[in-house]
Amino acid sequence: ALNVFAEEHATFEGLQNMRIEKNMQFQAKRQAWMTQIAMPALEKVTLFADDSLSLLGALAAPLVEVTYKAGEVITVVGDNSDSMLVVLAGTVMAISKKDNSCLGQLNAGAVIGEATGLGISDWSFATVCAATDVRILAIPQEALAKASDMDSKGSTRKLLQRIKESRKEQVELGLPMSALPIYADKNDAGVQAIALQADRCQLKKDAHFNPWPEDHPAGPHFWCLVKGRAVLEIDVGGGRSPVQVMPIFPGYMLIETLAADYGIRVRALSSVEGYRVRLFDFRAVTETVRSAQAWLPRFEMFEGDTRKQLIHRAEAAMGVASSLEVHHNDEDIHRYRQRRNAAVVRAHQKAAVRFSVPEHLQDHLFKSGLNAAAHEPEATLAAVKPATSPGRCFPSSPLRSTLGCRSTGSLVVGHRAKPCDCKPACAGPRLRP
Repeated sequence: ALNVFAEEHATFEGLQNMRIEKNMQFQAKRQAWMTQIAMPALEKVTLFADDSLSLLGALAAPLVEVTYKAGEVITVVGDNSDSMLVVLAGTVMAISKKDNSCLGQLNAGAVIGEATGLGISDWSFATVCAATDVRILAIPQEALAKASDMDSKGSTRKLLQRIKESRKEQVELGLPMSALPIYADKNDAGVQAIALQADRCQLKKDAHFNPWPEDHPAGPHFWCLVKGRAVLEIDVGGGRSPVQVMPIFPGYMLIETLAADYGIRVRALSSVEGYRVRLFDFRAVTETVRSAQAWLPRFEMFEGDTRKQLIHRAEAAMGVASSLEVHHNDEDIHRYRQRRNAAVVRAHQKAAVRFSVPEHLQDHLFKSGLNAAAHEPEATLAAVKPATSPGRCFPSSPLRSTLGCRSTGSLVVGHRAKPCDCKPACAGPRLRP
């Protein structure tokens, strides 16, 4: 048959070879996309930060990239959803259902709908649209479950299960909003919706929590202290002790954007439990959940007072920190101070030796003063400074004196001559050069 239909055989063989080549090209492109785009994006997600590359590869294998044009709707609040979305490129924004105003923006590296991807919730919390042309990586619950099953150690499965249990506990207690002094009911739907999306942060004693700046891919955040004691401080570097801003206690809310602007961090004084809330999620919930309007005004007042207090304390701490910074002339100033102190000590020694000390002690006092000047200039000054005694006209500072006694050689203070109480042989003060 091959000989009879030789021309057709050649045609089919050429088609097969072309398809094989295209498949190989597609596989090479797919592998490059997984290693260069998908896996690096998954590594930035908090849930997968500690996972191995093999697990990330298994998770990325079935995933596909979706592109949205600027203005297109990605999710609608209240719609069913079973995937978490990772922004690969571009900017997305949450919009208000009332007037389509922008509630917040997320950039490349941010995650949308983490709770739905974990299987804790099955509906979208916000209406999200593309602010620019964006590329989205969708991670369905099924793909996440299969990838976790491929982990032979079972660490990923345990981690996901622990996160699910933690989120459920947060919802039951209404944390972190119920811990703030805004009288928010833990059973409020808005409080529970925020708790479902908050990240728990546990710190051991002396551990640090670093606030995220405003240009973080996930946008602005605030952090709430629920348990333990901590202190806000500024690291001045150079091996010096941090400058304390203020101590904080349960019920305190840290505005991370403001704290990052001042270089403030949190240091735990005991075991600490806190919760990080993304402002994008907070605004989306308070916009869509009607019951949140009952406590939202109190939250805004509390947020304003906290902001003012933090600015006031941070400005004072920055002043202290700036005074501790190393100046480029510090070394020259210290050397000048040492030379000046040594010169003052030598001048006092010479004056004391010339006018008060017996001749057999002059050399010893002069040498000992020079040796001590470099280490303890103040102590040396006190040691060589002669004490005044009744009946003598010795000055408090010999360097300021200009008149001397002819009999004893003692100096008279000031520019006016004063009566001398020494021996009668003294004919009164005389002017010294």
